[in-house]
Formats: sequence, structure tokens, C-alpha cells
Amino acid sequence: MTRLTIPGLAADSQYQIFEAFTVLPGQDKQSIGHLVYAGKEALTLHNGLYCFRLLSFAGHGDQLFYTHSSGSGIHRSRVGRIAIVGDEVETIESGAFTSVDLFVSTAGDRVRVETGRIKSLSNWENPEFFGWVDPRGDSLAIVDENGHELETW
Repeated sequence: MTRLTIPGLAADSQYQIFEAFTVLPGQDKQSIGHLVYAGKEALTLHNGLYCFRLLSFAGHGDQLFYTHSSGSGIHRSRVGRIAIVGDEVETIESGAFTSVDLFVSTAGDRVRVETGRIKSLSNWENPEFFGWVDPRGDSLAIVDENGHELETW
């Protein structure tokens, strides 16, 4: 298991992220998932099945944002947020955006969403602005520069 560093996350944060691997004789190690320890809870962000791939992480204040993609046939990407509220861990996600990989980063007091081509976890090339994260109750919206919500699939 490898502990991952999250851009923008404070050193005294209640979040820790680990990537778990399996190694078979004569083969390279393969990722089998990511575990997030949030406060006293452990969350699995994927189990290696169903073409699920974690793309990026970004810390923002006391919240952890991430992106993932999935799908065979129709490729979909989503933005998610994990927050510790009191003793509870809350997770919310955006709707799905098709045929594009999404990545998150912090930009001042906002969380920026970009498209690009993944190189490795939280490392992408050819970044292009896609939108801003806008938490709305029990879901996340992605909005354009004017605050208009982008349409999901």
C-alpha cells in the first residue's frame, strides 16, 4: 500500500489516502483500489472493476475533491467531494459528463475543473478549463464562468 500526497490539503488534515496493489509472481503490480481515511471512517473509492479509474484529488479547506471515470461503451466522468461534518462523513458527486476526462485543482478560494489527458493520478497534460465546482446541498454542480450549470448526461 502506498500513501498518496494530496495537493492543497493541510498537513493536519483528517484525510489520508492510500493506493492498494496486488502483485502476482512474474507480473507488475496492479492497483486494486484507493482507500480514503476520513476522520474515523475508511471509504473505498473504487474496487478495480467496471472500468473505474480515479483521475485526480485536490484538497480545499476541510474538504477533499476527486474525479473518476468509468464505463465501457459510453465513457463518463464525475466530480466528487468528501467532507467531515461533525462526526459524520458526507460524500456527494456531480452528474456524469460523457466522452471527457475531468480533473480538479484548487484556484484561490475555488475548485477548478479541467479536461486533459491523464498521465498518472492527479497528473494530466493539455489542460483546458471546463468549469468550477459548485456544491448544492446533496449534489455537486459544475458551472461555467458565468455561474450557469453545465449539462450532464
